[in-house]
Amino acid sequence: MLNIIWDLDDTLIDSKKDILFNIELALRDAFFDTVNLKKPLYVGPPIESILKDVIPSEILSNEKITEIVYHYRKHYDKSEFPTTVPFDGIEEIIYDTIHFNHYIVTNKSFSAAVRIIKKLGWEKNILILKSQPPNIEQRKTKTVNFFNLINNIKSIKSFILGIGDTKEDAIAAKNNDITSIGVLWGSGKKEELFNLCDYIFNNTKQLYDFLIEYNNAKIF
Repeated sequence: MLNIIWDLDDTLIDSKKDILFNIELALRDAFFDTVNLKKPLYVGPPIESILKDVIPSEILSNEKITEIVYHYRKHYDKSEFPTTVPFDGIEEIIYDTIHFNHYIVTNKSFSAAVRIIKKLGWEKNILILKSQPPNIEQRKTKTVNFFNLINNIKSIKSFILGIGDTKEDAIAAKNNDITSIGVLWGSGKKEELFNLCDYIFNNTKQLYDFLIEYNNAKIF
């Protein structure tokens, strides 16, 4: 049986609208005018990384980052996630617990990730969830969270796969010597993932067919 370490946002779920909405609420609460953004808001990296990328450095202090992140967590963690949905075809894979064990490593807070998993009805399908603490200073890299999770799984590394849509996901898998799979239906870009991933897939059907074949090859 294969052990799959999934990224959550833009890999399993399309959460872009909910995330952007709550970032905008957080900016408003922190009295930051969005006309001062140097580029449009987007999703993918941790929120503090997004803020550093879209807000001019001369007006973004560490204190302001902490304030905006606080307001974002306050709104997002209590959200009902009205527009967050699985990508087409993902649930067929997630509900397959005959061939796969499913785990998630996410940059979301534990509260938000658990609420989303419960909303989707995936509680029985996700064996372990690794998330981020609310305090920025206590955050761990995905490489570290992968390492800790892999130690919990206690499986031969050739039976563990890491699947995500960003460089951070691919690097975390590579740094832990497990197979890295990149997906392109979220925010992932092929040119960024090409040299980091062992495999890259355009859609969930391609991925599911590959996973079944990979699992059968490992069994036999």
